Amino acid sequence: MLGGAIDKLKGWLLQDDKKPRRPARNLQPEIIVHYWDGSAPDGRHLRDISDSGAYIYTPERWYLGTIIRLVLQGYQMRLLPDGSTVPVASTCIPARVVREGPDGVAVEFVFRNREEGDTFKTFLAAIPVQPALTVPPK
Repeated sequence: MLGGAIDKLKGWLLQDDKKPRRPARNLQPEIIVHYWDGSAPDGRHLRDISDSGAYIYTPERWYLGTIIRLVLQGYQMRLLPDGSTVPVASTCIPARVVREGPDGVAVEFVFRNREEGDTFKTFLAAIPVQPALTVPPK
């Protein structure tokens, strides 16, 4: 009985052939995040974004489990014929607050179905990676 438990523990510790437990993260993505907090929406920076979540630099402190609707947009803009600009890539998704940090909050994305998740993965694939910053953006 003890030998079986040890074998299971070894298998769990040495799981080289399995997929990584955490999805790949883009440390400094070229993405601005918007959310509505009752005042004028202001774009915030984020870090460590993956298909499952991100860390948002924000002064807001929501309760753990709070669902927030986020609008993510890439830095790249397109000029319209009337002279206004729109983001080349953007998406809107709900996210759940999972932890608080000294300069922001970590969220996990909450997709209603597989199509929303696939749409978000397509959005992420279109965003170029920025060189890593030495200090977090304000």
